[in-house]
Formats: sequence, C-alpha cells, structure tokens
Amino acid sequence: MTAEDSEAENGSEREKKALAEFLAAQRASVPAIVDGLDARALTTPVVPSG
Repeated sequence: MTAEDSEAENGSEREKKALAEFLAAQRASVPAIVDGLDARALTTPVVPSG
C-alpha cells in the first residue's frame, strides 16, 4: 500500500464517520419533532405526492 492509498483510505474513513454521526443526529431529532402529535397527525401526508 502506498502513502497515497493510505491517505485516500483515511479520508474515506473520515467521510464514513462524519456521515454516520450526521445520520445519528438526524435520527435522534425525530422523536422531538413528532412528540405530541396524535395518531392522525402522525399518519397524515405532508407532501403533495402523499
């Protein structure tokens, strides 16, 4: 493995870690968003495509 290959692999791992952390934060925010909604509100489409 060359230094260039190693550097690319490290960059890829950093990107994977950043994405995983971002997705974890997004998932953690969902309960706060839907807290307090009744069953009807939870199942009502909010986009035109339904």
